[in-house]
Amino acid sequence: MRDPDSIKAALRDSHIVLSGLGAADGDPPGTLTAGAHAVTAAHPQRIIWLGAIGTGSSAQAGGLLVRSMFRAMRAKRDDKVTADATVLRSGGTVFHAGPLTNGRSAPPAAP
Repeated sequence: MRDPDSIKAALRDSHIVLSGLGAADGDPPGTLTAGAHAVTAAHPQRIIWLGAIGTGSSAQAGGLLVRSMFRAMRAKRDDKVTADATVLRSGGTVFHAGPLTNGRSAPPAAP
């Protein structure tokens, strides 16, 4: 993500970019923001950026637990918010999702 020229080359003939970029443990601060800058600098026609519920404009929707978690991880939260803002300023769409898994979610508990 910190090599915008590589991103630009990879996106050369792309009209739409769907990004699920996430920061892994140990990634340096600003990884998501660097990725957002790299993608927007490539000037695709459309950017759809997966954000995280509980950050930025969805802070209230995340609930108390999510807000508390992001308060404890301030640098990651700030990186997510800045990356989202970068994409929005370029005319892209930011979708804030809740937890995503690769399996089925448990059915709701009976009342």
